[in-house]
Amino acid sequence: MSVIETRPRGYAEKTVARFPKDREDINKGDRFHPRVRAHIQTLAKSAEPQIDRLKQLWIPEESGERPTAVFDLLGFHPDLRSRIDVDTSIDTSTELCGLKLRLPLEFGDMSAGALHPNLNLALAFAALEAEIVCGTGEGGLLPELYGQPRIFVQWASARWGVTEESIVQGAATILKAGQGAKAIGGELPEQKLRLEIIRKLRKFSGADAISPAVHKDVYSIEDLGKVLSFLKLLREAAKAPPFVGVKIIPGKKAGAVACGIGRMGGNLIQLDGKKAGTGATPKVVADNMGFDIEFAAPMVDHMLRCETDTETGLPLRERVKLVGGGGITSARDLAIALALGLDATFVGTAAMIAAGCVKADVCAAGDKCPAAETNLLLAKAIDINWAKQNLINWVIGVQRELQAILKALGLTDVKHLVGRRDLLYANSSLSIASTERLGVTRRRESTAVYYESNSTYWPWREEDQKFWPVWRKEHVAHLAKEGLPFKRSMGSQGPPFVTLPHTITDHLTIDVAQITNPQGDGYRQPIGSRVFLGSRGQMRVVDPILLGKPKDEHLLQFAVAARRTGSLFILSEAQSKSISAKTLEKAGLVELEDPSTKISNTAGVILPDIINGSISKVDLSSIITIHHANGVKLVTVRLSSEDSNLTNKVDYYARAGADAIIISGELSLNNSSIELAVRRVHKALTDKKYSDGKTTLRQQCSVLAECSNVRDAADVIKLQALGADAVFVRDVAELAMESGSKDTDSLVNWKRGSRSEMKLVMGGDGLMNMTSVVGNVDILSTVNLPNNLQKQIDVEPEGMKIVRKKAAK
Repeated sequence: MSVIETRPRGYAEKTVARFPKDREDINKGDRFHPRVRAHIQTLAKSAEPQIDRLKQLWIPEESGERPTAVFDLLGFHPDLRSRIDVDTSIDTSTELCGLKLRLPLEFGDMSAGALHPNLNLALAFAALEAEIVCGTGEGGLLPELYGQPRIFVQWASARWGVTEESIVQGAATILKAGQGAKAIGGELPEQKLRLEIIRKLRKFSGADAISPAVHKDVYSIEDLGKVLSFLKLLREAAKAPPFVGVKIIPGKKAGAVACGIGRMGGNLIQLDGKKAGTGATPKVVADNMGFDIEFAAPMVDHMLRCETDTETGLPLRERVKLVGGGGITSARDLAIALALGLDATFVGTAAMIAAGCVKADVCAAGDKCPAAETNLLLAKAIDINWAKQNLINWVIGVQRELQAILKALGLTDVKHLVGRRDLLYANSSLSIASTERLGVTRRRESTAVYYESNSTYWPWREEDQKFWPVWRKEHVAHLAKEGLPFKRSMGSQGPPFVTLPHTITDHLTIDVAQITNPQGDGYRQPIGSRVFLGSRGQMRVVDPILLGKPKDEHLLQFAVAARRTGSLFILSEAQSKSISAKTLEKAGLVELEDPSTKISNTAGVILPDIINGSISKVDLSSIITIHHANGVKLVTVRLSSEDSNLTNKVDYYARAGADAIIISGELSLNNSSIELAVRRVHKALTDKKYSDGKTTLRQQCSVLAECSNVRDAADVIKLQALGADAVFVRDVAELAMESGSKDTDSLVNWKRGSRSEMKLVMGGDGLMNMTSVVGNVDILSTVNLPNNLQKQIDVEPEGMKIVRKKAAK
C-alpha cells in the first residue's frame, strides 16, 4: 500500500475538514435518509463495523426503517441472523481489469467540475490506498492523477477534456453509453464552469456543458465494436493495460446490448441504475426513466450466461465482468447486489456522504454545499487528506460488515456469493411479478400488509403521504416561474419506494434507448410534440397537455393560456358567453347539456352520454354532422372511467361518428382508475373495425383523458403510452398559477416547461414524435404494481422473468 502526499488545489484558499451539521428535515423523501447517513458517517469516522445495525436490518420488516428501494424489501434467511459476526479470515477480494480489489467496490464516476477537484483527488487517492478502484467521470483527468493505476478513465459522448494522453491512463477506459440518473446526455451547469474547469474541459464559457445523448460514431453494436477496438489499440500502443468497458443504462434492451458488448470484446459492463446520484439532471427524467439496478442485475447476468462466446464456446459471462450501482448505501446492499448477479458494485452518493455530504441537494449551485464538496464558486473546498482518510475508513468498515454477512451465509469467499439468488428472500410487500423478475423466493410469513390496506410496516411521515408533497409543489413552482425543465441533484425522489405511491403511474417507469436504438437530444434536436385529433386529424394542438375545466375565477387565464400555447381548454355553455369568439374558435371545447344545441365556430363540443336516452345512433350521427357543418372541428363524448359499460359505449359513439372519446377519471390505485380505463378503451377501439373490414375504430376516433389530478409531464406521457392521444389537466395548472405570479404568464410558463420536459423524456427513449408514444406500452414497465392491477394493465414488469433455483437448506 503506497502513501500519497496531498495538498489543497491552488485556488482553494480555505479547506474544510469536518462533518457539517446534519439536518433531518432535509429531503424528507430520500434513499439516503438520516439513519443511513448516520451509519455511513460512523464507518467513515471509525472504520468499525456496525454489527447491531446489520442484525436489525437482516429482516427488513423488523427494522423499523422505511424502505426506499427494492434492496430494502429483500433479505437473507432469518435463521442466519444469529451468525452475524466479523471474521477477518473471510476473503472479500476480487479481480477487475487486472487489478486485485480489497472488496468488490468502486467509487463511481464523478467528474471534476461536478465535484470540487479536491474531492476528486480524495476519492482517487483513497481508492489507491484502500486498494479498490475509482472512476473519473466525463470531466477529463486532473493532472495529479496521471500515472495513478487504480482509476477507470471515461470516454463520454462530448469527449470533454479527453486527450490522447489522458484516455490511456489507469487500469481501463470506459465508454459511457448512458448514465442512469440522467438517461440523457451529461450536464454541467454554466454557473459551475470556473476558468480552471473550462480549460480542462477544453470548451467555451457562457453556456452549460451538455454532452450529446449519443456518441456520434456509435449507432449499432458493430459501431461500438470499432470504438472498443480503437481504444484497446490505443492503450496497447501506450503500453497501458488493454482493458475497455462500457457503461450503459439498464432498460428493456440492456441484456441484448450487454451481450453485444461481450461479443465485441468488452471486458467490463457497468450498469448504472436509475437511483444513481448526479450533480444536475431534469427531475422528470431522474424519477421516471430506466430500470432499478436490482432488476437489471439478474436480467443481464442471466442473458450473459445464456449467450455463448463464438471463440471459446463458453458463456459470455465467463469473461465479462458485471459492475452495477444506483442507490447502494451499505455492505448489505452490496451483498444483495452480488447475490443478484453483479461481480462488483460502485457507489457515488454513499462515498460523498462518507466525505461529509449531508444531502442538501444543492450540488448544481456551485456555492451552497455545506460540506464544500461542490463549491466551485467560493475560495473554499473540502480538505483532501481529511476526506481521503474518511473514505478509507468507510471502505474498511464496509469490508468488515461484508465479512460478517458472508460468515452468516456460510461463505468463505465473496466470489461465491455472485449470482446466488437462491440465498435471497423477498417479503410480501414486493409484488409477485417483481419477485419473479428477481428470481428470488417470496417469504410468505412477512407481516407487511401494504397492498391490502394501503399501509405498511414502516411509518410514512405525514409529508410523504401527501398527494402533493413539497417536492412536487417545488417542481410546479419552478416551471411556473422559469418555463424551463426543473433540475435536481442527487438521484431519484419519486415513488414507488422513496415516496408513497398513490397511482398506477407511480408504479410505471419509462424505458431508455441507447446504441441499437439511439436516443434523441431533447435539448438540441427537433422533437415533435404536436398532436392531431379527430377522425381526419382536423384539430392540431402543439402538445398533448390540454387544460381542463377551470374554476370561474381562472377562466380568462385558462382561455388566454390555451390560445397562446396552441392548446385546448374545457368550458361550460354559460362560461362560453364570456369568452371571445376568436378564442372559442381556436381553443374552446364547450360542454353541451343537450347534444342538439346549436353552437358554431368553436374548436369543439363535448356531448353528454345519451346512450340510455331517446336519441338513436342514426340521430346522433346526424347531430354530429350538423355540428361539423356549423364549423365545430371536434365533436367529442365524455364517459366516466367508472362506467361498467365503458367499452360498449365507446364502440357505440365511435361508430356514430364521434371524433374523440373523453375518458373522465382520476389517477389512482383502484380498478376504476383512469389508467386502466384508457388502456381498455384504446385496446377496444384498436381491436374493432368499421364495416369496410379495414379501418379500425381507433384510426377514426381519438382518445382523450380528462384527469384533474395529473401532476407532471411524466403522468401525461404514461397515459399516452397506455392509449391517450392527449390529456386534460386542471389541478396542476391552477397550482402553477397560485405558486407563480397568479397571472397567465405563470400558466404559459408551466405549459412550456412541461412540454420541454416531455421532449427530454421522449428523446431519452429515442422517440422523435408523439405518434410514437400513443398506445406504445412497450416503452413502459411496471415496478411493484399490486398484483390485482398487474393482471389488468397489460404492461410487462421491470427486468426479465428468472427461473428460480431451489432455496439452499
